[in-house]
Amino acid sequence: MQKGKPVDIPLTVDLHITEFAGGSVTRKESGCINVVFDQFNDGKWYATQRPGINQLEDASETVSDDRGRGCYYWDAVGAKYIVNNDTVYKADYTGDLAATISAGTEKVFMYEVGDYLVIIDQENDEGWYIASGADTTLLEILDADFPSPLARGGAVLNGKLYLMNTAGEILESDIEDPTAWNPLNFKTAEVEPDGGVMLAKHHEHIVAIGNRTLEFFYDAGNPTGSTLNVRTDISYDVGAIKADTVAYINNRLYFVGQDKTGPVAVYMLDNFNLSKVSSETVDSFLTSAVVADNIGLLASGFVSGGRDFYLLTTFNVITDIKPVESLVYVSTRGWWGHWDLQLPDVDYCPIVDWMPRYYEGRRRHIVKRRPDNRGR
Repeated sequence: MQKGKPVDIPLTVDLHITEFAGGSVTRKESGCINVVFDQFNDGKWYATQRPGINQLEDASETVSDDRGRGCYYWDAVGAKYIVNNDTVYKADYTGDLAATISAGTEKVFMYEVGDYLVIIDQENDEGWYIASGADTTLLEILDADFPSPLARGGAVLNGKLYLMNTAGEILESDIEDPTAWNPLNFKTAEVEPDGGVMLAKHHEHIVAIGNRTLEFFYDAGNPTGSTLNVRTDISYDVGAIKADTVAYINNRLYFVGQDKTGPVAVYMLDNFNLSKVSSETVDSFLTSAVVADNIGLLASGFVSGGRDFYLLTTFNVITDIKPVESLVYVSTRGWWGHWDLQLPDVDYCPIVDWMPRYYEGRRRHIVKRRPDNRGR
């Protein structure tokens, strides 16, 4: 090597997994952690640090129970709401409301419907709401026609909240009133009888995610029955293996799924187009973790610098959930990496929930993470 002459060191920018066991990567090419790769205009690669993640709250520093289940910043009242096990907090962990929901560890889903913030708890088959005029009062949705048993997720379209039961029936609330449900206003996802895994929104449509299919619906304004009509021109024979793997990021849906002949893989739904975004080695890792080792998967994600970051954390369940490994997919270059938090007592990147908000004229991402390796 000539003295003083710069040397180009090749970068292994994509994660190539060579050995794995029990939901953990034991050998890999590209040993980089917490790195984002990109290219200059001349095609040369460069590396930079991953974007920062703002902690919303660390429950373990304030309360004895640290099972974070979700968060939401409600612009109508100018405050964030946090669900931790069975307690709903406003602003921070000292601002609990007058009532609690049922205890649990699974993620809840929050939606704005008219003047209400709705909390959907599929683990306990319950719905709760807070009115903007009484923003510290939590009430349960007691309508006898509220969907049950609930699939995960939901969607708000033209003032109505849509939820799906595990049989694949999509039900809708009254306009801007999530407390009222009509049993005749339902539509069934029936491209294949694979049940309901999760309901989500995609480009002013509703997508019903089953175990083996994706089916799309739109608001047709029908005067009786369900307002929804099915899109007969588009559907997919790929479904999600678990609702916890679904993440909605920047109008795109990511999930871990499987077609009728292929391995477990990560898919992206972008403008109604479905594509597989995981590599063969990531597929092998996920297939082994889910099928052979019965490892859980938890997905989340956010947008930063024009990039989607889809985070997928493997975990075990003993008494609480214990994270094992966190992989990340970055949309701009289509590569996979490995992240952790490198904080005291937090080895991995176990984000439960996130949402964007506007603060002092700048967009800020708020995330709710597992406070430590013991639970959500």
